[in-house]
Amino acid sequence: MKLRFVKVNPVENMTILVLDQLPTEYHKEVANRLMNYNNIYAEQVGFIQREDPYMRLQMMGGEFCGNATRSLAAYMVYNSYPGIRRMDGGYEVELKASGVTNTIKCIVKPTDKENVYYSQIDMPLPLAVKDQSFYKKGETINTVRVDLPGIVHIIVDANLIED
Repeated sequence: MKLRFVKVNPVENMTILVLDQLPTEYHKEVANRLMNYNNIYAEQVGFIQREDPYMRLQMMGGEFCGNATRSLAAYMVYNSYPGIRRMDGGYEVELKASGVTNTIKCIVKPTDKENVYYSQIDMPLPLAVKDQSFYKKGETINTVRVDLPGIVHIIVDANLIED
């Protein structure tokens, strides 16, 4: 199977966006092969789908991913997709993403480099935010747990851990 894809690097979170329309039942197998260290290698894979009038980002696990969503918006600006609105210093892109029901608005601003953009999005509100502690080698590491649809983020003070 030949697939068109783009590999992006939003804040060191290597992401592959599959450009071809692919039935959902193939997402897991294709993502696992693409993410493999001996293949394209990335941390995650998103599948671009058309959901008129929007583009939709379907992450392999069905989760919401802010970095991949911002990357898709930048890719759409780079390729002059229809429906993008020009604004002062950049563009507004509205799209859909797995893990959320509403559309997501993205602001994309070009930089001096041809294929580098700054982008920001309206993040969905978390389902929960709470303190969580982990224990490592007899030490307590205090973190903040942020639950979003389909994914959990753990926020750690990098100065408190070695690795």
